[in-house]
Amino acid sequence: MAQKPLFESYISKSHQNGSECAFSNLFIWRDCYHIYWCVAHDFLLLKVKRNNVDFYIQPFGGRDEDLPRLMQELKEEHQGKPFEMHGIYDFTKERFERVMPGLTYEEDRDNWDYVYLQEKLATLSGRKLHGQKNHYNAFVKAHPDFVYEPITMDNMMECLNFGERWCDEHMAEDPSLLCEKYAIQEA
Repeated sequence: MAQKPLFESYISKSHQNGSECAFSNLFIWRDCYHIYWCVAHDFLLLKVKRNNVDFYIQPFGGRDEDLPRLMQELKEEHQGKPFEMHGIYDFTKERFERVMPGLTYEEDRDNWDYVYLQEKLATLSGRKLHGQKNHYNAFVKAHPDFVYEPITMDNMMECLNFGERWCDEHMAEDPSLLCEKYAIQEA
């Protein structure tokens, strides 16, 4: 947490809104994804391990003219192992193409963030959110006495216990829920 101002100083200039561009997400997932960081050549670098694959998140900050040297040093660090960089958005791709044309990019649709406009999510209006509206309607029908309440200090433990139970019950289907459980507790 002490490094939050440093992270924010780099991330706030990134023109990115992905989940990996938010300090809170990086913080709560740091142990599960073995997130390490450093500042090199005035770039904030984040190294991640997910599913036994090491990769970097797009570099934050720095000067365009220093990107080729940074990339070369990162490749050398990998000593012949595959070198991957994830979370590259259009802004960063354009930046890379300006100073390092010819790089290869591969879309990983399974790991894209899903972003909804607040007003659309609040009303579940439109064809795009039809499935979510069906789930909501089924929930209301099955639980007509449900209540909504903000999370406060009075009910926080109840929420944490529920999240832990839910993850434990579904972990056989999805072992990654162990990380989810830790991230919920950390948050």
